[in-house]
Amino acid sequence: MQIQSLFKRGLNFPGFVKGSILQTISTFQSKRDFPFVPGRKNIILVPGAFCTSSVMNRLGARLAEHNFNIFLPSDIPYYYGPLANLCPLSEAARSFINDVYSIMGRYGIDEFYVVGHSNGGLIPLVALNMDIGGKYTRAFRGVITLATPFKGTDVARVVKPILPVAKDILPNRNLIDGIKGAREKIILCLQSRDDFLVPPEYQYPDGVVPYGLDGFNHMDFIVGSEKQMKDVALIIREAIDGRGN
Repeated sequence: MQIQSLFKRGLNFPGFVKGSILQTISTFQSKRDFPFVPGRKNIILVPGAFCTSSVMNRLGARLAEHNFNIFLPSDIPYYYGPLANLCPLSEAARSFINDVYSIMGRYGIDEFYVVGHSNGGLIPLVALNMDIGGKYTRAFRGVITLATPFKGTDVARVVKPILPVAKDILPNRNLIDGIKGAREKIILCLQSRDDFLVPPEYQYPDGVVPYGLDGFNHMDFIVGSEKQMKDVALIIREAIDGRGN
């Protein structure tokens, strides 16, 4: 990493600390249940590491204002508080696909979109490898990722000895290679250009052009300012509506 790039990344550290504190606080909140309205498009929000589903409450509320049905997955195997969702991606994906089957059955929906923050953008794609019979794959219309480490992150090298998920996101890898149909499910990769945790150039796979957002650190997609939350919700709405029915 060049000295100039390293210095710029260091300047983003205070924003990362602030976001980490806000994220940790939000992990102890209760997960919101959003009203379901038949006929609306459905979005499932997936959190990343160190997060319970409640960290997606604020983004979910902004998206609900755009007339989407919003669903949050269960906290198992995400556990509770800031030690949440530290399991290998395959374990999280197995839990996620079971949650999706339950949501589809309970509400009678046959299609959904996913918005995933950080590792939460990888989880629904990893789940494609676990889809027996194709029901999940057919209903899964696409994913919008938020600061997702498609090429890993160098921070994973440091925490690999203590965090199981870190072994899945080591740097300089293409994490969706080998997952059939994964690239076709990607609608948009939102890139936090002022990210300390995941370098911006790691936040999209080869062949996909990211949508870069200046002034965004890693957690700002879920615990940022009200303006940031509204801006992200609007971008997501436009991306999904642009795909038609």
